[in-house]
Amino acid sequence: MNSDSLNPMVIKELRQGLKSKSFLATFLGLQAAMVLSMFIYLSSASTNSGMGSMDFADGFFWFMLGLMLLVFMPLRAFGALNEEIKGNTLEMLFLTRMDAWKISFGKWCALVIQIFLLVSAVLPYLVLRYFLGAIDIAGNLEQLFYQIMASMLFVSVGVGLSAWTSRIMRGLIIIGALLSLYMVPFFLLSVSMSGGGSRGSFALFGWVEVLVGMGVAGILMMLFVEYGASQIAPPAENHALRKRGLALLLSLILCLYAAFFDQAGAGVVMCLVVLIPIAIDALCEPLIGIKSLYVKLRKFRAARWLFYPGWVSGFLFVSLLFWTLFTLLVCLEGDEDIWLIGLVAYNTLIFPFACIRLFAALGRKALVTYFSVQVLSFAFCLLMIFLEEIHFISNFIVLGHLVPMLGFFVIAIEDVSDFHPWLLFFPTAVMLTLTLVKACRPLMQMQYLSKGEEG
Repeated sequence: MNSDSLNPMVIKELRQGLKSKSFLATFLGLQAAMVLSMFIYLSSASTNSGMGSMDFADGFFWFMLGLMLLVFMPLRAFGALNEEIKGNTLEMLFLTRMDAWKISFGKWCALVIQIFLLVSAVLPYLVLRYFLGAIDIAGNLEQLFYQIMASMLFVSVGVGLSAWTSRIMRGLIIIGALLSLYMVPFFLLSVSMSGGGSRGSFALFGWVEVLVGMGVAGILMMLFVEYGASQIAPPAENHALRKRGLALLLSLILCLYAAFFDQAGAGVVMCLVVLIPIAIDALCEPLIGIKSLYVKLRKFRAARWLFYPGWVSGFLFVSLLFWTLFTLLVCLEGDEDIWLIGLVAYNTLIFPFACIRLFAALGRKALVTYFSVQVLSFAFCLLMIFLEEIHFISNFIVLGHLVPMLGFFVIAIEDVSDFHPWLLFFPTAVMLTLTLVKACRPLMQMQYLSKGEEG
Protein backbone atom coordinates (compact mmCIF):
# COMPACT_ATOMS: atom_id res chain seq x y z
CA MET A 1 0.00 0.00 0.00
CA ASN A 2 1.26 3.46 -0.92
CA SER A 3 1.68 5.43 2.30
CA ASP A 4 1.12 8.71 0.41
CA SER A 5 -2.55 7.82 -0.01
CA LEU A 6 -3.03 7.62 3.76
CA ASN A 7 -3.66 10.44 6.18
CA PRO A 8 -0.21 11.96 6.83
CA MET A 9 -1.12 12.43 10.48
CA VAL A 10 -1.67 8.67 10.83
CA ILE A 11 1.81 7.93 9.46
CA LYS A 12 3.43 10.59 11.64
CA GLU A 13 1.68 9.58 14.86
CA LEU A 14 2.13 5.86 14.24
CA ARG A 15 5.87 6.20 13.74
CA GLN A 16 6.23 8.34 16.85
CA GLY A 17 3.87 6.14 18.87
CA LEU A 18 5.65 2.88 18.10
CA LYS A 19 8.96 4.45 19.13
CA SER A 20 7.58 5.91 22.37
CA LYS A 21 8.47 4.47 25.74
CA SER A 22 4.81 4.30 26.76
CA PHE A 23 3.88 1.92 23.91
CA LEU A 24 6.99 -0.16 24.52
CA ALA A 25 6.17 -0.45 28.23
CA THR A 26 2.55 -1.37 27.44
CA PHE A 27 3.59 -4.01 24.88
CA LEU A 28 6.24 -5.62 27.08
CA GLY A 29 3.96 -5.47 30.13
CA LEU A 30 1.20 -7.21 28.21
CA GLN A 31 3.58 -9.92 27.00
CA ALA A 32 4.82 -10.52 30.54
CA ALA A 33 1.22 -10.71 31.80
CA MET A 34 0.29 -13.22 29.06
CA VAL A 35 3.30 -15.42 29.83
CA LEU A 36 2.39 -15.34 33.52
CA SER A 37 -1.20 -16.28 32.72
CA MET A 38 0.04 -19.26 30.67
CA PHE A 39 2.10 -20.47 33.65
CA ILE A 40 -1.04 -20.21 35.79
CA TYR A 41 -2.97 -22.24 33.21
CA LEU A 42 -0.27 -24.90 33.01
CA SER A 43 0.00 -25.21 36.79
CA SER A 44 -3.78 -25.48 37.10
CA ALA A 45 -3.98 -28.12 34.39
CA SER A 46 -1.04 -30.18 35.73
CA THR A 47 -2.24 -30.26 39.33
CA ASN A 48 -5.88 -31.02 38.41
CA SER A 49 -6.98 -28.48 41.02
CA GLY A 50 -10.46 -28.18 39.52
CA MET A 51 -12.48 -25.52 37.73
CA GLY A 52 -11.86 -22.94 40.43
CA SER A 53 -8.21 -22.57 39.48
CA MET A 54 -9.02 -22.56 35.78
CA ASP A 55 -11.59 -19.81 36.33
CA PHE A 56 -8.98 -17.81 38.22
CA ALA A 57 -6.49 -18.26 35.37
CA ASP A 58 -9.15 -17.24 32.86
CA GLY A 59 -10.08 -14.19 34.93
CA PHE A 60 -6.44 -13.15 35.27
CA PHE A 61 -5.98 -13.38 31.49
CA TRP A 62 -8.93 -11.11 30.68
CA PHE A 63 -8.19 -8.77 33.57
CA MET A 64 -4.65 -8.03 32.38
CA LEU A 65 -5.72 -7.67 28.76
CA GLY A 66 -8.56 -5.32 29.75
CA LEU A 67 -6.21 -3.30 31.94
CA MET A 68 -3.97 -2.62 28.95
CA LEU A 69 -6.78 -1.93 26.47
CA LEU A 70 -9.28 -0.07 28.66
CA VAL A 71 -6.98 1.84 31.02
CA PHE A 72 -3.45 2.34 29.70
CA MET A 73 -4.27 2.98 26.02
CA PRO A 74 -7.00 5.57 26.78
CA LEU A 75 -4.66 7.31 29.24
CA ARG A 76 -2.14 7.72 26.42
CA ALA A 77 -4.84 9.41 24.33
CA PHE A 78 -5.34 12.23 26.86
CA GLY A 79 -2.19 13.95 25.61
CA ALA A 80 -2.83 13.55 21.88
CA LEU A 81 -3.99 17.04 20.89
CA ASN A 82 -2.59 18.81 23.94
CA GLU A 83 0.94 18.01 22.79
CA GLU A 84 0.34 19.93 19.56
CA ILE A 85 -1.21 22.85 21.46
CA LYS A 86 1.62 23.08 23.98
CA GLY A 87 4.26 22.72 21.27
CA ASN A 88 2.64 25.45 19.11
CA THR A 89 2.73 23.14 16.08
CA LEU A 90 -0.93 23.40 15.04
CA GLU A 91 -0.30 26.35 12.71
CA MET A 92 2.44 24.36 10.99
CA LEU A 93 0.06 21.43 10.50
CA PHE A 94 -2.66 23.69 9.08
CA LEU A 95 -0.12 25.01 6.54
CA THR A 96 0.04 21.48 5.10
CA ARG A 97 -3.67 21.89 4.13
CA MET A 98 -4.80 19.41 6.72
CA ASP A 99 -7.96 20.52 8.46
CA ALA A 100 -8.71 19.97 12.13
CA TRP A 101 -10.73 16.82 11.44
CA LYS A 102 -7.81 15.10 9.68
CA ILE A 103 -5.49 15.97 12.56
CA SER A 104 -7.84 14.67 15.25
CA PHE A 105 -8.96 11.63 13.24
CA GLY A 106 -5.36 10.77 12.35
CA LYS A 107 -4.28 10.75 15.99
CA TRP A 108 -7.22 8.50 16.88
CA CYS A 109 -6.46 6.12 14.00
CA ALA A 110 -2.82 5.84 15.04
CA LEU A 111 -3.83 4.81 18.55
CA VAL A 112 -6.41 2.34 17.18
CA ILE A 113 -3.72 0.71 15.02
CA GLN A 114 -1.58 0.34 18.13
CA ILE A 115 -4.53 -1.33 19.87
CA PHE A 116 -4.78 -3.87 17.06
CA LEU A 117 -1.02 -4.48 17.25
CA LEU A 118 -1.39 -5.29 20.95
CA VAL A 119 -4.35 -7.58 20.26
CA SER A 120 -2.53 -9.39 17.44
CA ALA A 121 0.30 -10.13 19.86
CA VAL A 122 -2.23 -11.68 22.26
CA LEU A 123 -3.94 -13.97 19.71
CA PRO A 124 -1.34 -16.79 19.99
CA TYR A 125 -1.96 -16.95 23.74
CA LEU A 126 -5.71 -16.95 23.11
CA VAL A 127 -5.40 -19.95 20.81
CA LEU A 128 -2.97 -21.70 23.16
CA ARG A 129 -5.53 -21.52 25.96
CA TYR A 130 -7.91 -23.58 23.81
CA PHE A 131 -5.51 -26.55 23.84
CA LEU A 132 -5.20 -26.33 27.62
CA GLY A 133 -8.86 -27.33 27.93
CA ALA A 134 -12.26 -25.99 29.02
CA ILE A 135 -12.01 -22.87 26.85
CA ASP A 136 -14.84 -21.64 24.62
CA ILE A 137 -12.89 -20.14 21.72
CA ALA A 138 -15.97 -18.54 20.10
CA GLY A 139 -17.02 -16.94 23.37
CA ASN A 140 -13.47 -15.72 23.98
CA LEU A 141 -13.31 -14.10 20.55
CA GLU A 142 -16.63 -12.42 21.27
CA GLN A 143 -15.36 -11.00 24.55
CA LEU A 144 -12.15 -9.87 22.81
CA PHE A 145 -14.25 -8.04 20.21
CA TYR A 146 -16.18 -6.16 22.91
CA GLN A 147 -12.98 -5.15 24.67
CA ILE A 148 -11.54 -3.83 21.40
CA MET A 149 -14.69 -1.78 20.73
CA ALA A 150 -14.66 -0.38 24.27
CA SER A 151 -10.96 0.47 23.98
CA MET A 152 -11.53 2.31 20.69
CA LEU A 153 -14.38 4.26 22.29
CA PHE A 154 -12.35 5.21 25.37
CA VAL A 155 -9.44 6.27 23.16
CA SER A 156 -11.77 8.54 21.17
CA VAL A 157 -12.93 10.11 24.46
CA GLY A 158 -9.30 10.71 25.39
CA VAL A 159 -8.50 12.30 22.02
CA GLY A 160 -11.57 14.54 22.20
CA LEU A 161 -10.91 15.75 25.73
CA SER A 162 -7.17 16.14 25.19
CA ALA A 163 -7.83 19.49 23.47
CA TRP A 164 -8.88 21.12 26.76
CA THR A 165 -6.35 23.73 27.80
CA SER A 166 -8.13 24.98 30.93
CA ARG A 167 -6.35 23.92 34.10
CA ILE A 168 -9.69 23.29 35.79
CA MET A 169 -10.97 21.06 33.00
CA ARG A 170 -7.70 19.17 32.69
CA GLY A 171 -7.75 18.75 36.46
CA LEU A 172 -11.14 17.09 36.08
CA ILE A 173 -9.62 14.81 33.44
CA ILE A 174 -6.82 13.80 35.81
CA ILE A 175 -9.35 13.09 38.59
CA GLY A 176 -11.43 10.99 36.20
CA ALA A 177 -8.33 9.10 35.07
CA LEU A 178 -7.35 8.37 38.66
CA LEU A 179 -10.88 7.16 39.41
CA SER A 180 -10.69 4.90 36.36
CA LEU A 181 -7.50 3.37 37.73
CA TYR A 182 -9.51 2.48 40.84
CA MET A 183 -12.88 1.52 39.33
CA VAL A 184 -12.12 -0.05 35.94
CA PRO A 185 -9.89 -2.85 37.28
CA PHE A 186 -12.63 -3.95 39.70
CA PHE A 187 -15.16 -3.96 36.87
CA LEU A 188 -12.78 -5.96 34.68
CA LEU A 189 -12.14 -8.43 37.48
CA SER A 190 -15.86 -8.96 38.10
CA VAL A 191 -16.56 -9.50 34.39
CA SER A 192 -13.52 -11.71 33.89
CA MET A 193 -14.25 -13.94 36.88
CA SER A 194 -17.80 -14.46 35.57
CA GLY A 195 -16.30 -16.84 33.05
CA GLY A 196 -16.12 -14.65 29.96
CA GLY A 197 -17.30 -15.50 26.54
CA SER A 198 -20.63 -17.22 26.09
CA ARG A 199 -20.93 -17.94 29.80
CA GLY A 200 -20.23 -14.35 30.77
CA SER A 201 -22.19 -11.15 30.97
CA PHE A 202 -21.89 -10.37 27.26
CA ALA A 203 -24.13 -13.29 26.26
CA LEU A 204 -27.15 -11.40 27.62
CA PHE A 205 -27.37 -9.33 24.42
CA GLY A 206 -29.14 -10.43 21.24
CA TRP A 207 -27.99 -9.72 17.70
CA VAL A 208 -30.17 -6.62 17.45
CA GLU A 209 -28.67 -5.15 20.63
CA VAL A 210 -25.18 -5.96 19.36
CA LEU A 211 -25.78 -4.20 16.03
CA VAL A 212 -27.35 -1.19 17.74
CA GLY A 213 -24.50 -1.07 20.24
CA MET A 214 -21.92 -1.18 17.45
CA GLY A 215 -23.69 1.61 15.60
CA VAL A 216 -23.97 3.77 18.71
CA ALA A 217 -20.34 3.11 19.65
CA GLY A 218 -19.17 4.04 16.14
CA ILE A 219 -21.13 7.31 16.18
CA LEU A 220 -19.84 8.17 19.65
CA MET A 221 -16.27 7.57 18.47
CA MET A 222 -16.74 10.00 15.60
CA LEU A 223 -18.47 12.50 17.89
CA PHE A 224 -15.60 12.63 20.36
CA VAL A 225 -13.02 12.81 17.57
CA GLU A 226 -15.05 15.63 15.99
CA TYR A 227 -15.26 17.38 19.35
CA GLY A 228 -11.48 17.33 19.60
CA ALA A 229 -11.26 18.70 16.06
CA SER A 230 -13.67 21.54 16.90
CA GLN A 231 -11.49 22.59 19.83
CA ILE A 232 -8.39 23.10 17.69
CA ALA A 233 -10.09 24.26 14.48
CA PRO A 234 -9.79 27.82 13.13
CA PRO A 235 -13.02 29.88 13.28
CA ALA A 236 -13.63 29.46 9.53
CA GLU A 237 -14.48 25.76 9.97
CA ASN A 238 -18.06 24.92 10.98
CA HIS A 239 -17.93 21.78 13.13
CA ALA A 240 -21.40 22.31 14.59
CA LEU A 241 -22.95 20.83 11.44
CA ARG A 242 -21.11 17.53 11.73
CA LYS A 243 -21.53 17.21 15.51
CA ARG A 244 -25.26 17.88 15.44
CA GLY A 245 -25.72 15.69 12.38
CA LEU A 246 -24.09 12.78 14.22
CA ALA A 247 -26.30 13.54 17.24
CA LEU A 248 -29.40 13.29 15.05
CA LEU A 249 -28.17 9.99 13.57
CA LEU A 250 -27.55 8.62 17.07
CA SER A 251 -31.04 9.68 18.17
CA LEU A 252 -32.59 8.06 15.10
CA ILE A 253 -30.91 4.70 15.73
CA LEU A 254 -31.85 4.54 19.41
CA CYS A 255 -35.41 5.78 18.81
CA LEU A 256 -36.01 3.19 16.08
CA TYR A 257 -34.68 0.50 18.40
CA ALA A 258 -36.93 1.69 21.23
CA ALA A 259 -40.02 1.87 19.00
CA PHE A 260 -39.73 -1.38 17.03
CA PHE A 261 -37.60 -3.78 19.11
CA ASP A 262 -37.52 -2.70 22.74
CA GLN A 263 -41.08 -1.28 22.65
CA ALA A 264 -40.27 0.63 25.83
CA GLY A 265 -38.48 3.82 26.78
CA ALA A 266 -35.10 2.31 27.67
CA GLY A 267 -33.56 3.22 24.31
CA VAL A 268 -34.88 6.79 24.49
CA VAL A 269 -33.60 7.22 28.05
CA MET A 270 -30.19 5.94 26.94
CA CYS A 271 -30.27 8.42 24.06
CA LEU A 272 -31.06 11.30 26.42
CA VAL A 273 -28.18 10.35 28.70
CA VAL A 274 -25.71 9.98 25.83
CA LEU A 275 -26.73 13.33 24.34
CA ILE A 276 -25.97 15.27 27.55
CA PRO A 277 -22.32 16.09 26.66
CA ILE A 278 -23.38 16.97 23.10
CA ALA A 279 -26.04 19.32 24.46
CA ILE A 280 -23.59 20.97 26.86
CA ASP A 281 -21.12 21.54 24.02
CA ALA A 282 -23.85 23.09 21.83
CA LEU A 283 -25.00 25.42 24.62
CA CYS A 284 -21.44 26.62 25.28
CA GLU A 285 -20.39 27.27 21.68
CA PRO A 286 -19.19 30.83 20.98
CA LEU A 287 -20.79 32.94 18.24
CA ILE A 288 -18.76 33.23 15.02
CA GLY A 289 -19.45 36.06 12.56
CA ILE A 290 -17.91 34.72 9.33
CA LYS A 291 -20.17 35.06 6.27
CA SER A 292 -19.03 31.88 4.50
CA LEU A 293 -20.25 29.71 7.40
CA TYR A 294 -23.79 31.02 7.03
CA VAL A 295 -24.02 31.32 3.25
CA LYS A 296 -23.08 27.66 2.76
CA LEU A 297 -25.98 26.52 4.98
CA ARG A 298 -28.70 28.38 3.04
CA LYS A 299 -29.38 25.19 1.05
CA PHE A 300 -30.82 23.64 4.25
CA ARG A 301 -33.57 26.33 4.21
CA ALA A 302 -35.35 26.59 7.60
CA ALA A 303 -33.31 23.72 9.07
CA ARG A 304 -30.15 25.83 8.76
CA TRP A 305 -31.05 27.63 12.00
CA LEU A 306 -30.29 24.39 13.85
CA PHE A 307 -26.79 24.02 12.39
CA TYR A 308 -25.30 27.48 12.57
CA PRO A 309 -22.26 27.70 14.87
CA GLY A 310 -22.88 29.27 18.25
CA TRP A 311 -25.06 29.02 21.31
CA VAL A 312 -28.18 30.49 19.66
CA SER A 313 -28.64 27.67 17.16
CA GLY A 314 -27.30 25.26 19.79
CA PHE A 315 -30.11 26.22 22.15
CA LEU A 316 -32.72 25.76 19.40
CA PHE A 317 -31.22 22.39 18.44
CA VAL A 318 -31.00 21.10 22.01
CA SER A 319 -34.52 22.23 22.93
CA LEU A 320 -36.14 20.75 19.83
CA LEU A 321 -34.30 17.44 20.11
CA PHE A 322 -34.87 17.18 23.88
CA TRP A 323 -38.64 17.64 23.71
CA THR A 324 -38.96 15.42 20.64
CA LEU A 325 -37.30 12.58 22.55
CA PHE A 326 -39.42 13.17 25.64
CA THR A 327 -42.59 13.17 23.53
CA LEU A 328 -41.58 9.78 22.13
CA LEU A 329 -40.80 8.58 25.66
CA VAL A 330 -44.27 9.57 26.87
CA CYS A 331 -45.87 7.78 23.91
CA LEU A 332 -43.92 4.59 24.63
CA GLU A 333 -44.37 4.57 28.40
CA GLY A 334 -47.87 6.10 28.57
CA ASP A 335 -47.12 7.91 31.84
CA GLU A 336 -47.99 11.61 32.01
CA ASP A 337 -45.68 12.14 35.00
CA ILE A 338 -42.79 11.83 32.55
CA TRP A 339 -43.59 15.37 31.39
CA LEU A 340 -42.79 16.65 34.88
CA ILE A 341 -39.53 14.69 34.99
CA GLY A 342 -38.70 16.08 31.57
CA LEU A 343 -39.34 19.61 32.74
CA VAL A 344 -37.03 19.12 35.73
CA ALA A 345 -34.33 17.64 33.48
CA TYR A 346 -34.67 20.47 30.94
CA ASN A 347 -34.46 23.14 33.63
CA THR A 348 -31.37 21.49 35.10
CA LEU A 349 -29.73 21.34 31.68
CA ILE A 350 -30.27 24.99 30.72
CA PHE A 351 -29.90 26.62 34.16
CA PRO A 352 -26.11 27.18 33.86
CA PHE A 353 -26.68 28.25 30.25
CA ALA A 354 -29.15 30.92 31.45
CA CYS A 355 -26.63 32.11 34.06
CA ILE A 356 -23.98 32.48 31.34
CA ARG A 357 -26.37 34.48 29.16
CA LEU A 358 -27.41 36.70 32.07
CA PHE A 359 -23.84 37.65 32.98
CA ALA A 360 -21.78 38.28 29.85
CA ALA A 361 -18.46 37.94 31.69
CA LEU A 362 -19.21 34.28 32.39
CA GLY A 363 -19.27 33.53 28.66
CA ARG A 364 -15.52 33.96 28.26
CA LYS A 365 -14.99 30.45 29.61
CA ALA A 366 -18.47 29.07 29.07
CA LEU A 367 -17.66 25.38 29.55
CA VAL A 368 -15.82 25.95 32.82
CA THR A 369 -18.66 28.17 34.04
CA TYR A 370 -21.26 25.58 33.08
CA PHE A 371 -19.63 22.82 35.12
CA SER A 372 -18.93 25.18 38.01
CA VAL A 373 -22.60 26.20 38.23
CA GLN A 374 -23.69 22.57 38.15
CA VAL A 375 -21.24 21.65 40.92
CA LEU A 376 -22.44 24.58 43.07
CA SER A 377 -26.06 23.58 42.42
CA PHE A 378 -25.30 20.03 43.54
CA ALA A 379 -23.63 21.31 46.71
CA PHE A 380 -26.67 23.51 47.40
CA CYS A 381 -28.97 20.51 46.99
CA LEU A 382 -26.93 18.49 49.49
CA LEU A 383 -27.14 21.41 51.92
CA MET A 384 -30.93 21.54 51.58
CA ILE A 385 -31.21 17.80 52.20
CA PHE A 386 -29.05 18.14 55.31
CA LEU A 387 -31.10 21.05 56.64
CA GLU A 388 -34.30 19.10 56.04
CA GLU A 389 -32.90 16.07 57.86
CA ILE A 390 -32.07 18.14 60.98
CA HIS A 391 -35.52 19.78 60.74
CA PHE A 392 -34.07 23.23 60.15
CA ILE A 393 -36.44 23.58 57.22
CA SER A 394 -39.81 21.89 57.14
CA ASN A 395 -40.30 21.25 53.43
CA PHE A 396 -38.03 21.73 50.45
CA ILE A 397 -40.54 20.64 47.78
CA VAL A 398 -41.51 24.24 46.99
CA LEU A 399 -37.84 25.16 46.64
CA GLY A 400 -37.43 22.14 44.36
CA HIS A 401 -39.70 23.88 41.85
CA LEU A 402 -37.38 26.88 41.64
CA VAL A 403 -33.92 25.25 41.91
CA PRO A 404 -33.77 22.88 38.92
CA MET A 405 -31.36 20.24 40.23
CA LEU A 406 -33.16 20.04 43.58
CA GLY A 407 -36.16 18.71 41.67
CA PHE A 408 -34.34 15.41 41.14
CA PHE A 409 -33.88 15.05 44.90
CA VAL A 410 -37.59 15.75 45.38
CA ILE A 411 -38.40 13.00 42.86
CA ALA A 412 -36.06 10.54 44.61
CA ILE A 413 -37.17 11.31 48.19
CA GLU A 414 -40.81 12.31 47.75
CA ASP A 415 -42.83 11.70 44.58
CA VAL A 416 -43.30 13.24 41.14
CA SER A 417 -46.97 13.92 41.90
CA ASP A 418 -45.90 16.42 44.60
CA PHE A 419 -44.93 18.89 41.88
CA HIS A 420 -47.28 21.66 40.78
CA PRO A 421 -46.88 21.86 36.97
CA TRP A 422 -47.44 25.61 36.67
CA LEU A 423 -45.03 26.40 39.48
CA LEU A 424 -42.49 24.04 37.94
CA PHE A 425 -42.90 25.81 34.60
CA PHE A 426 -42.16 29.24 36.13
CA PRO A 427 -38.32 28.97 36.09
CA THR A 428 -38.56 27.47 32.59
CA ALA A 429 -40.50 30.50 31.36
CA VAL A 430 -38.03 32.90 33.00
CA MET A 431 -35.00 31.18 31.43
CA LEU A 432 -36.65 30.95 28.00
CA THR A 433 -37.58 34.64 28.10
CA LEU A 434 -34.03 35.62 29.09
CA THR A 435 -32.57 33.47 26.30
CA LEU A 436 -34.90 34.91 23.66
CA VAL A 437 -34.08 38.48 24.70
CA LYS A 438 -30.33 37.78 24.53
CA ALA A 439 -30.71 35.94 21.19
CA CYS A 440 -32.56 38.70 19.30
CA ARG A 441 -29.47 40.53 18.12
CA PRO A 442 -27.46 37.37 17.17
CA LEU A 443 -30.48 36.09 15.23
CA MET A 444 -30.62 39.30 13.20
CA GLN A 445 -26.87 39.10 12.54
CA MET A 446 -27.20 35.49 11.38
CA GLN A 447 -29.98 36.52 9.00
CA TYR A 448 -27.78 39.23 7.47
CA LEU A 449 -24.75 36.93 7.23
CA SER A 450 -26.75 34.18 5.55
CA LYS A 451 -27.60 36.69 2.78
CA GLY A 452 -23.94 37.55 2.31
CA GLU A 453 -24.24 40.87 4.11
CA GLU A 454 -22.19 42.13 7.02
CA GLY A 455 -23.69 41.31 10.48
